[in-house]
Amino acid sequence: MSTEGDSMYNNIEKELKVQLTREQYEKALRLYDPDEVIVQTNTYYEDPDNRIYRKYSGALRIRTIGDRNILTIKKTVPGSEDSKYEYECDIHTSDPKSLNAQEISFIKDHFPDLQFPLHPIARFTTTRNLIEFENAELCIDQTDFDQKSDYELEYEYKKPHDGYTVLEDILNSLGISDPKKSPSKLARALAYAESMR
Repeated sequence: MSTEGDSMYNNIEKELKVQLTREQYEKALRLYDPDEVIVQTNTYYEDPDNRIYRKYSGALRIRTIGDRNILTIKKTVPGSEDSKYEYECDIHTSDPKSLNAQEISFIKDHFPDLQFPLHPIARFTTTRNLIEFENAELCIDQTDFDQKSDYELEYEYKKPHDGYTVLEDILNSLGISDPKKSPSKLARALAYAESMR
């Protein structure tokens, strides 16, 4: 998802995620020529009492792409496994300790009792191979964690349609008959960090 300039973008994000092996990832790149390749560093934050997750079942992320920093807030959509409320705005810094009053207000609009300072809970870099479809974006992702890399397909809706059928056709082209749903990148990052302890 993209934002332009000093803008805000709010919507319900709906996406389908499927785990890939390295071989499946490489085959996907051979079959689908990316329209754009984006390298993005994602850092997720919590407050001292972990309110974002514990109270709001949400997430707060700062994504850096080149010299651009994007603040994203995600909150669950009741009754949906594939959708989240997503709120984004461009910010002037990648350091939450340097957020200005307007940027802090944006966070407080969604998490009113959040306490500062925020601390990082996960950080990773994703190389995103983006293919534009008529009704969706297909992302062929490699994500690099501290000690591990993994691979996935993300099929993100741009408008309502039967995305499950489209994704099934894509998976068939890759020879994937028994797809495994991919947990969120944040969940994987936390799981990997826990496994290293």
